[in-house]
Amino acid sequence: MGIMATEGGKQRKLIPQGMHDAVNFMIVDIGTQFNPAFGTSSRKVLLGWEFPDHRIKTDDSDRPMVSSKTFTLSLHEKATLRKTLESWRGTKFTQEQLAKGFDISKLLGVNCQIQILHEEKNGKVYDNIANILPPKSGKIAVVNTENEHLYYSMDDNMEIPANLYDWIVKRIKESEEYSNVQEEPDGPEGPDFDDYSDEEGQIPF
Repeated sequence: MGIMATEGGKQRKLIPQGMHDAVNFMIVDIGTQFNPAFGTSSRKVLLGWEFPDHRIKTDDSDRPMVSSKTFTLSLHEKATLRKTLESWRGTKFTQEQLAKGFDISKLLGVNCQIQILHEEKNGKVYDNIANILPPKSGKIAVVNTENEHLYYSMDDNMEIPANLYDWIVKRIKESEEYSNVQEEPDGPEGPDFDDYSDEEGQIPF
C-alpha cells in the first residue's frame, strides 16, 4: 500500500450556526501587533467566551465549547470593539462614558448571546463570532463560568501568567512590547479556538 498525502489537519468540532448563550471567561491584552497587510500597528485585545449548551466530552472531562475574537483596543466610533460592546449592552455609550474610557476587565463572567456563522477557508470550516447581543432574558449579569478566568493586562504586569494557552503566549511575544523581552516558559496548549454592577444597577458594563 502506498503512502498517501492529504491536505491534513483534522476538522475540529464546530459550534453550530445560530444564536447561543455564552459567558466571557477570557480577556487577554496581546499588545501592539503589526499588520503587514496595511503596514500599521495597533493595540489588540483577545476576548474569549464559553458556550455552556455545547460540550466537548472525553473519557475524563465534559467542558463547554469556547470561541474567541481579537479586537483593536479602541472606542473610536468606527472601531469593532465599540460596536460590539454597544450591541452587547443593548445601548450606546454616552459621550461622558466615552470620555472616561472603558475598563474591559468588567466583561469577565458577563453573560450574552453570540451569533455563530460558519466560514470555509483553505479547505477548513471555522465557527466565527458574527455578533454579540444581550442574553435572551434581557438581564445582563456576572455569572459563574466553568472555565478558569484568564486575564492579562500589560498595563498591570508585563510577566505572562503561567495559565495562558501556548498559542496566546506566542501572540503576546509577537507584540512590540515584548520584542526585546527574554523568552518566558510556554503555557499549556489549551483548546483549539482560533462581582460588578453599574451605578444604576442595570448592566454590569
